[in-house]
Amino acid sequence: MRPLPPTLAAVALLGLTARLPAHDFWIEPERFRPPPGARTEVALLVGHGFEVTPFARRAERIVRFDHVDRKGTRPVPGLEGRHPAGLVVPRDAGPSWVVYRSTRAFLTLPAERFEPYLREEGLEEVIALRADRGDAGAPGREAYSRCCKALLGTPGPDDAAFVARPVGLALELVPDLDPRVPDDDAGLPLRLLRDGRPVERARVDLHPLRPGELGTPVATARTDAAGRVRLSAPGPGRWLVASVDMAEAADDVDADWESLWTTLAFEVGPPTEPAPRPDAETESDPKEPTVDRPSDDG
Repeated sequence: MRPLPPTLAAVALLGLTARLPAHDFWIEPERFRPPPGARTEVALLVGHGFEVTPFARRAERIVRFDHVDRKGTRPVPGLEGRHPAGLVVPRDAGPSWVVYRSTRAFLTLPAERFEPYLREEGLEEVIALRADRGDAGAPGREAYSRCCKALLGTPGPDDAAFVARPVGLALELVPDLDPRVPDDDAGLPLRLLRDGRPVERARVDLHPLRPGELGTPVATARTDAAGRVRLSAPGPGRWLVASVDMAEAADDVDADWESLWTTLAFEVGPPTEPAPRPDAETESDPKEPTVDRPSDDG
């Protein structure tokens, strides 16, 4: 399992530095439009800007890793500790989702770093809640997990209903229209759902999946009361839509706050060819890179 997606063709696997904000985590296949029956490797990637790191397959970090098409759901196979993390074989040229959900990881930050981090991610309501409770000076104890999906297949006239149906992630971006078919008038309309319910006032960002540009959104907007948002229609290339939602942690979670991070990857226009890259070692998920993280981060 050696090829990496084209996004990484010009990306050096560098150590993450303290100046970076939180990092996106996403699924990227070597081909977004694989022919039916073609073995297609799918990578789990984490990073920002030029600094993108493969995340090797780790069974203890996986809640769900599936390939979902019109015929049903199959687990994504792969080799433990290896990158790319999985392999899919499409049954037809129609639309399908590769879906990943991680287990929880935990993060504690001192107040002087937790509040800027919340502001950077558009979580001002959490800042206000902490202030109302007199916790503004307290450390931030957070549990977080990843909810990712990537859209595969050659766009077709009958794909809209499948694409607009949720796949059941805890936090999920659901496109109302096929994002692979740009419509300048309609833009890119999406819904953000947490446990199937709309998430209001969440920030949603659109990033190009190109070296150096990830983490610099070309469009951003807040969801309305129905969890809906409309971004500008993306042009040709690989794209990532990202959002995060944070709420009070449940009593059985050893944290004060629980965040869910979600991404949606897709490709518009002519398909790009994969670029070969060497294998990578197992990497952790440095969501907040300036803090020592437990060994099971992801």
